[in-house]
Amino acid sequence: MGKNILAGVYRCEITPPAGTGEVHEGKSNLLEYKVESPMYANVLVLDDGKKQAVIISTDICVIPVNIALEIISEISQLTGIPKEGISLHATHTHAFQWLDKNKQDLYTQYYCRQVVTAVIQALQRKQLVSAVYAGRGENKELVFNRRLKRPDGRILMNFMYDENADSCDFSGITDPELLAICFEDVHKRLISIIWNFGNHNNILSGVISPDQSGHVNRKLIKAYGEQLVPIFLIGACGNENWIDASKHDAKNDDSYQKLERFSDSIFKTIQNVIGKMESINVDDIDYISETLMLTRREKNDYDLCEDGTFGSQMTTKEFFAIDKTEDNPITREGGEFEFRVNALRIGSDIAITANPSEYFCDFALEIKRNSPFKFTLVCELANGWAGYLPTEYAWEEGGYEPRASWFIKGTGERVTEIHKMQLAKLKENV
Repeated sequence: MGKNILAGVYRCEITPPAGTGEVHEGKSNLLEYKVESPMYANVLVLDDGKKQAVIISTDICVIPVNIALEIISEISQLTGIPKEGISLHATHTHAFQWLDKNKQDLYTQYYCRQVVTAVIQALQRKQLVSAVYAGRGENKELVFNRRLKRPDGRILMNFMYDENADSCDFSGITDPELLAICFEDVHKRLISIIWNFGNHNNILSGVISPDQSGHVNRKLIKAYGEQLVPIFLIGACGNENWIDASKHDAKNDDSYQKLERFSDSIFKTIQNVIGKMESINVDDIDYISETLMLTRREKNDYDLCEDGTFGSQMTTKEFFAIDKTEDNPITREGGEFEFRVNALRIGSDIAITANPSEYFCDFALEIKRNSPFKFTLVCELANGWAGYLPTEYAWEEGGYEPRASWFIKGTGERVTEIHKMQLAKLKENV
């Protein structure tokens, strides 16, 4: 194992208490809801004796950037851990309660308190790590490029399936890799599993639920013990989801049947990865962070034009008219955005990169190909929410994500280069 590495873990509920706000499903707000499963904030603290790092995974769709940075700042002030060493992630469940960026509702205040408290509790529970393991596998059953290409080159989104979809090309780029890192205590028990997988976490709607990732976490705890705190870090899935359009999967089957089937599939993939993991020597940890001040782009003529992106049953203007989120080109506002790009090194073989966008998987694949680390986890929706970062090629093709992107063409490539430079610098410092 090398030097003595300490890890502290903790999980606490962030399920919305009744009467604390409105439920946001991406398209509508509900005043009444039922809780399908509890929501959690899951925390892992790592300590090498010189530096400490905090990884927080929360069952929420997105975290407004000012809320994320405020939480990180408070944790830093209370613990002395530099802001650069604290990473706050959303799992991207779409069955959730919306966080108010102005913190006017009781739920947002509750969420912030619970996350900070969970970190303090994890710090108080630090214990010796006897072993760290890492491994990788694939789950191709649940990863599909959601940008279907029509014969004339136009894009059709697979979640807006229509009668013309069968003529589309379904063969867009995907990243089915699932990476996992396990931390074992002195009693040979797994105390945390970080798992990284790029798939939209959005089967359910109209309820409060952690969706696929939460059900996978529940299965992991049942299999490995109540001491386990699983940390789901969503991979780059800005252009991926679970919908197999060739099988009309957006329309078939009951959502709860899908939830059980898909979560079981992911759980089995993680178990297979754990079964063939390799031991990783971890002497220390390190991290690096860079904040970009990005200017939000202006609306353009393409944003609301009609080109069949949303199928035959909904126009572009109709789609965005019912979308209440910040990536709506009808209501988009200008101004600067604080966009944080960060990376964490665990020993000399493991790195975790993160940014706040809904990041295209093409970028994740490029980062992994160029990474000097044996295991590189690429994460989106960390430390805020910054909308979509499509590739330059996707900008040329059109479709949903370029319309909803907050930033100009080429921003995704710029962020990717920063990720690659950060990884190279972290490796140099080993």
